[in-house]
Amino acid sequence: METRLIELRDAETLRTLRIRAVTEYPSAFAASVEEETALSIEDIARQLNEGHPYSFWRGVFDQGNLIGVVHLFRYQRPKVCHKTMLGGMYILPEYRRRGIGRALLEDTISFARTLEGVEMITLAVTVGNDAARNLYLDTGFIPFGIEPRYIRVDKTYFDIEWMILDLQRQVQN
Repeated sequence: METRLIELRDAETLRTLRIRAVTEYPSAFAASVEEETALSIEDIARQLNEGHPYSFWRGVFDQGNLIGVVHLFRYQRPKVCHKTMLGGMYILPEYRRRGIGRALLEDTISFARTLEGVEMITLAVTVGNDAARNLYLDTGFIPFGIEPRYIRVDKTYFDIEWMILDLQRQVQN
């Protein structure tokens, strides 16, 4: 297994994985199937190329095949550029329960530490997604609020729980 930044050469497999993620788990992602499907390979490549230094897709690969992904976005405005937002985490179901998600998350946290001035990571997890929530708790994230009806799929609403990881405090502990 290899964990690294997703590069331009990975654009097609990233697109395929993102479409699969939002199709299988619509309540876990703010993006819709229609939005992800509408993105061309060129759109994805542009996101990968133009997003730096504020947008980072990290992936885990098994023998060169992308099997998991997470997005780390650094806020750009000067007053909030000490913060990042983690989202879009997805591991192919056939690779779950092997510690791969934890490895990808820990790798992404380590990567965030290398970004000058970054002090915290926030994320949102759908209420009821206990496996993801427990992973985030186990890696040091702390819940700080529930936002009701954040995601709507058809006529069903899903709450999300906001969580934060203070990178400075975690180092001190």
